[in-house]
Amino acid sequence: MPIKNNRKILMCVVVMFFFEVLSIPVAIGVTEDTAASNKMTYIRKDADKGDATAQFKLAELYRSGSEGIQSYKDAVYWYSLAAKQGLTEAQYNLGVMYAHGYGVSQNYEKAFECYQMAAEKGFPEAQGNLGVLYSKGSGVIRDYGKAIAWLNKAANSGLVTAQTNLALLYDETNKKDLADKWYRIAAEQGDKVAQYHLGRLYYEGVIIKKDYNKAAFWYDKSASQGFIKAQSALSIFYYEGLGGITVNKYKAIELLRKSATHGDPVAQHNLALIYSVGTKELPLDNKKAYAWFSAAYAHGLDKSVQYKLKMENRLTPEEFEKARILSKEYIEKYKN
Repeated sequence: MPIKNNRKILMCVVVMFFFEVLSIPVAIGVTEDTAASNKMTYIRKDADKGDATAQFKLAELYRSGSEGIQSYKDAVYWYSLAAKQGLTEAQYNLGVMYAHGYGVSQNYEKAFECYQMAAEKGFPEAQGNLGVLYSKGSGVIRDYGKAIAWLNKAANSGLVTAQTNLALLYDETNKKDLADKWYRIAAEQGDKVAQYHLGRLYYEGVIIKKDYNKAAFWYDKSASQGFIKAQSALSIFYYEGLGGITVNKYKAIELLRKSATHGDPVAQHNLALIYSVGTKELPLDNKKAYAWFSAAYAHGLDKSVQYKLKMENRLTPEEFEKARILSKEYIEKYKN
């Protein structure tokens, strides 16, 4: 059974985007200005005397390695001492260390405890991360009500990552009007994830009027910041000439390659589709088509398996063996 016209297939696949996982920000949100501070040995004297601020500063120096010695384990030790004395910033940063397993075994229960202490004192970053833990059920029983409550506190304080995560949670729980509201607020402040999802809402046209021009605008904003899913989505606009964008299949393929090699399964699938039909810009290559369909399926796009099987029927036994080896390489090399 031949693979269908790839224009129609591309338009079908592009709507199958996945929500971003509600994530704890990797970057530690609070830092002390240590540019003009004394050497670690001087700060250590005050820290040893029990000065919580000095303990926090010393932890920051160990975490950042800005004084030439980086040790997450030592950072955890000094954050812990400062946190026990009630220093809010230390409680939050200690939570981040536990959440990510920096210098300590990853422990979401401990992270939850630390975030909760800081969140209850009004610390926005802790409130946002506490909301994320509630939404995922990490370190605590999942509770969407509490997740929304904490994310709302952080979002209303102006924390952009919380605004985006709140929008994602509303989107996931089918409260699309509120999702639109918070995506828009965060997108206008430059958040690349929110920009992508706002573009998606304009593309889908379910809760707001379909507008390819606005979808292209927000996809481009997000893609220019390196957000892979936005680059994948924008590639369709270049391939099809949507949203006021002039058709440029070379640009579309460039964006698809970038997204596919960074592990985006939708881009991997769409790149495979083009290889499966062949174009002036990307000649027919059944082995690569099979390999990319395989990668897309392995990385979570269930629909790709049927295309993978169709491609298998095109290959000779010798070609199939080469395609199978290439598939293993792509699956391992090009995962998110």
